Amino acid sequence: MWASEFRLSAVSAPGAEIARPPARRVNRLPSAGWDAARAVQLVYDVSDSMKLLGAILCTAILSGCVAAPASNDELAESGALVRTSEAGLVRGRLTVLGSVEQGSNDFELELSPESPNESAKLEAMVAVMPNHGHRAEPTQIERTEAGYRILGLPLSMPGVWQVRAEIIADERADEITFEVDVP
Repeated sequence: MWASEFRLSAVSAPGAEIARPPARRVNRLPSAGWDAARAVQLVYDVSDSMKLLGAILCTAILSGCVAAPASNDELAESGALVRTSEAGLVRGRLTVLGSVEQGSNDFELELSPESPNESAKLEAMVAVMPNHGHRAEPTQIERTEAGYRILGLPLSMPGVWQVRAEIIADERADEITFEVDVP
């Protein structure tokens, strides 16, 4: 009941005519046959679809944290990962001393220049977990006859880590990336 109708009916005698306000126009959905219930259902359907899309997206993002890279099979079979640098100047062989685990890890790195006239030198070693923004550096790097010993590289959580060797080969900066999965 409209407020004006209530006031009029309160003061008028029973059975008296009450003036009604003009009918209001209601905006309808453009398509014929649509009603409010169908419109509300459409909103819920879209909302459910967005929830499903969000769940799929989260699953895809998080799977990067738990999916074991193919390099772990290689590591299990041969005990080492062999990769070529980004510029193709050097081959690197990363050997795990012990087993890869959450916490402190030790490695050996051998660098072999692709050209016999080149030399290769390790400048830095860093491990990153791109999906989470984690970064770790070893506590010590020692030069050995075969290459380098990387000691105390802290891989602080399970998941895929990129162990990157920043090198200088033939006076040019280069990088070798090894993917390691921490169980």
